Amino acid sequence: MKNYFFLILLFASLFFSKFSFSQDYSFSFTAGYGVNKLMSEIKSNPSGSGGMGFYFNPINALDVGFNFDMGSFNGKDKTYIYKTTTGVQFSTPFYDYGFKAKYNLYSLINHDIYSKYAFYVTTGIGFIEFRDRLEDLNGNFLEGFGYDNAGGAKPKTTTELYIPFGLGFKYKFEKYYSLSFEPTFTWCNTGKLDYIKDNNKKDYYFYFPLIFEYKLYTKK
Repeated sequence: MKNYFFLILLFASLFFSKFSFSQDYSFSFTAGYGVNKLMSEIKSNPSGSGGMGFYFNPINALDVGFNFDMGSFNGKDKTYIYKTTTGVQFSTPFYDYGFKAKYNLYSLINHDIYSKYAFYVTTGIGFIEFRDRLEDLNGNFLEGFGYDNAGGAKPKTTTELYIPFGLGFKYKFEKYYSLSFEPTFTWCNTGKLDYIKDNNKKDYYFYFPLIFEYKLYTKK
């Protein structure tokens, strides 16, 4: 179902772009940092993530490009029972990469290419690579993905598919510079991000970054 939504959004972007002109053609670089919150079987804590991206405008009001982020998830649950252990905690460093599209909905209202504001929707597809370790509350290693044992990480990370959906609010404070707030929901094709796999339930997380954008090149 989520794949169908992605295709519908892409075709809608191509269609509406014929009637929207509130964005100048450009190549741009982005850098962002924010807070993420994993929704999983074990209670998670907010933690930080950051990344960068490269985008260009193939058609009006639509940015497409490549995005890379890295960060970590962690959490603790004093009452969760894992086999014979009561109370566990997890730690999951990760990085993800993939393609993302941003469509400026505000362009349907305001056709000024020099508008200081933009309201856009985002989606994409990519891969998340991670290692996670499950411990008891004293820090003793129990199990994990990407670890041979309590001390040694495997050379290869675990790789899974992810699909993000988001909204963005952009303010352009100069011709080449802008700042955005981009809340994002990311669905992952795995239940392993906290190590616990419960009835094939998939993990997902929320990400709330501030994103700085610098336009390398613009053309009306």
